[in-house]
Amino acid sequence: MKPFRFLQEAKGETIEAALYYEDKAAGLGAEFLRQTRLAMRQIAQFPEASALADVSTRRGMVKRFRYGIFYRIEADEVVVLAVGDLRRKPGYWRGRG
Repeated sequence: MKPFRFLQEAKGETIEAALYYEDKAAGLGAEFLRQTRLAMRQIAQFPEASALADVSTRRGMVKRFRYGIFYRIEADEVVVLAVGDLRRKPGYWRGRG
């Protein structure tokens, strides 16, 4: 199991999404965070199981939400580049990290 590290931008996106969903319905933001943590646990255990988003970046999925976790596998950790709404402009996270 590889440890993971969120880039600052990815942390901000996660918090922003949770606040957005919490504003839509009480408890929905907490559910988004719970599903994000579950997806991260899966990625940490099986980092190469997610689909390739480009040559060196993979995309895990957050269940129940149209969000992807974009990450790069490094020798000693998984680096989370973005936690993004999949309806957003594709590839906006390229160039991070």
